[in-house]
Amino acid sequence: MRYFNTLLLLALATSFVSTAKATTLEGTVTIPAELTQSPPKEGTLYMHRKIAVAPAYDDGVRPVVFISGLKNADDTKPSEFAPLHFDRLGIKDNNFWLLHGSELEIISDDTIPLTLKVSDGESLEEKITIEPGKPFKYKPKSPGTLEISIADRPYEKAYVLVTTYHYTIKVNNNGTFFLDDLPPGKATVNVWHNGEIISAMTIDIEDEGIVGVVFVPDANGTLNGQPTATRLKRR
Repeated sequence: MRYFNTLLLLALATSFVSTAKATTLEGTVTIPAELTQSPPKEGTLYMHRKIAVAPAYDDGVRPVVFISGLKNADDTKPSEFAPLHFDRLGIKDNNFWLLHGSELEIISDDTIPLTLKVSDGESLEEKITIEPGKPFKYKPKSPGTLEISIADRPYEKAYVLVTTYHYTIKVNNNGTFFLDDLPPGKATVNVWHNGEIISAMTIDIEDEGIVGVVFVPDANGTLNGQPTATRLKRR
């Protein structure tokens, strides 16, 4: 009987572990329309006082969401992201992020070498030359924001968030995002776009379940975050 009870307790414990839910942060970001740099390719962007009230982004204007204040995941590996593409007509994406310690891959889609300027807005400013069709590996030296531009056309630029926060993601084309397996605690949800944090809000993450947030601009164009009980569907 004692042996049977031990087996029963082990079975119940295993069942509990397997059915426990991890905490997920889900949300939607609608940035003010004046911060977008090009018309959306998907969906419809409705305008009211120059404020976007329905999120619809193309690859070049999708903001990045990251969580600060939490213990980082122990098993997170260096980032592996799509390369940053440049040609004489400009860039293919203007918002990137990667974990500090990872390498950024830059590719020229042009037929001639391109000279790019890399700057952190403070002490770092250097030029690199990339050959056509040959991926160039660039490893940022420190966390922060990098601005990478075409040397003779500085208005053609990309922003790279070099972060130490493992819970980071770029929002989907419809403005939604999902961050899974979050540890419990008080944290700050930050929205980063075009080289700066444009909004932030504090949340309490419980041991399990779903935490919902939504970032929308007010009538003055200020992006504000607030909790929501509305659940989102993953695509």
